[in-house]
Amino acid sequence: MTGNLEVRGVVVFGGYYNNPEATADAFTPDGWFRTGDTAMRDNDGNLCLSGRVKDIVNINGLKVECGEVQTALEGAVGSRVVRMVVFPSRTAGGHTEQVTVALVLDASHFEDETVADIHDRIVEACILVTSSSPVVFSMADGSLLPETSLGKIPRAKMRELFEAPDSVFAPYVERHGAAVQRYRLNKMRSPSNELQRQLLEDFANLLDVQPEALGIEVPVFELGFTSMDLIRLKQRIRTRLGITVPVITLIKNPSVASLASALTEMRKQGDNPRPLRAESPIASAGPCLGSPQNPASKFNPVVCLRASGSKTPLWLVHPGVGEVLVFINLASQLASDNRPVYALRARGFEPNQSGFVSLEEAVSVYTSSILRIQPCGPYAVAGYSYGACLAFEIAKSLPEGSVKFVGNFNLPPHIRHRMRYLNWNMCLLNLGHFIGLVSEQFVGQQEQAGFREIPKTEAMTRLLETADMDRLAELGLTKQELANWVDVAAGLQAMAANYEPTGKVPVLDVFHAIPLRTVTHSREEWVKKHLWARGL
Repeated sequence: MTGNLEVRGVVVFGGYYNNPEATADAFTPDGWFRTGDTAMRDNDGNLCLSGRVKDIVNINGLKVECGEVQTALEGAVGSRVVRMVVFPSRTAGGHTEQVTVALVLDASHFEDETVADIHDRIVEACILVTSSSPVVFSMADGSLLPETSLGKIPRAKMRELFEAPDSVFAPYVERHGAAVQRYRLNKMRSPSNELQRQLLEDFANLLDVQPEALGIEVPVFELGFTSMDLIRLKQRIRTRLGITVPVITLIKNPSVASLASALTEMRKQGDNPRPLRAESPIASAGPCLGSPQNPASKFNPVVCLRASGSKTPLWLVHPGVGEVLVFINLASQLASDNRPVYALRARGFEPNQSGFVSLEEAVSVYTSSILRIQPCGPYAVAGYSYGACLAFEIAKSLPEGSVKFVGNFNLPPHIRHRMRYLNWNMCLLNLGHFIGLVSEQFVGQQEQAGFREIPKTEAMTRLLETADMDRLAELGLTKQELANWVDVAAGLQAMAANYEPTGKVPVLDVFHAIPLRTVTHSREEWVKKHLWARGL
């Protein structure tokens, strides 16, 4: 275990001359000198220095050595950077420290395109190492760097200069940001082919903005794109190109450029296109696909709704319908929160892909996926409705002491009674209401009319006879696709029929929404009889 190195003895000086404040800061109350180094003992008892205390950046409680981060960043940018200094800083009013990167570039590398490329490579590498996005700035002259007589640049001094109200680095931060923004603005105005131009037009129409205001690389979820916009986009693509695009393909390719590439590949695949995944900026996680030979082997439940941000990533677990569309609006609302947002989607939606066989399997797959993308805590996990029990179990499975937030939206983890009631027919009825095909009043009437007990084919016919056909067309769902979706949902419900939460997590916040009329009569009754009764 690494700790702060403190020393004492006859060879250690007793204090700073005429500077009692510095002396008090440098020594512990019992006389040990704080060296400022971090150290550890190896297996042979030898003392090994590991770094400097002030060279540690504390990001939401995760402590990372600046030297390790700098090594990773230098490997990402190569020889185009003359000098790099990685140091911690904290903005006024900031909730945590952040990785800050100062660059000295060769004059030949100050074109906007090169600056933007170096910037993006540094951001991507930093996210991989620290799960946070850094502050980056560049300069052509390194004379402002506080170099010592030994040629070293103290990170503590860099921080002091950077955080000063009249920081000498402020103009360079502004200039660097302007160069990156100029490049992106120039790039966003020039779709490179007709498909990109058409998609840019579709995105702009759905967002009610001019195409010139969008960029082909900009993730639309950060611009207020909603789940309904996503469904409308799917229908436009089907009408225009004759391709049925899985929703997951749209979610995983949220920019014009990435979606155009995915659609081009789908066209090449002919009559049976399979969804492709855009590369994740944080980690390579494999295609979200199954195969007839091994339906589960290549399954990846992770959907990246927002890749950038320096705050603790938020992991959202799907509701009982298995899809993550419900989280797209939430991700848009969190666009200004500087927080990565990921969602976990159920298995079983793709062709020849089987669903989970048990709750334990789902929890294991989801936990492993989280750890692959975010190896270190702190962790924030939240589940919507049915996802409450999954979030609770995932939080228990993550490393002890690493989970700082567990959120349950709408329900606590106690779902057994509800799950036993929801058979295939009731899953169909609830899904129909969830995606806007039928009203809540219709759901209540059908429950009273014995919808639960009728044959599946009759249940589907009865629902489609009343369904909003315009809405069904907008969703682009066929009868078979709707039935397949119900199969996934019913499988999830059946897995939790005997589930009863046990154990504990460090913290649990339950966010209650307006409940379904078929469950309770009012919000107040829901809180008092269902939530408070559980001790929440």
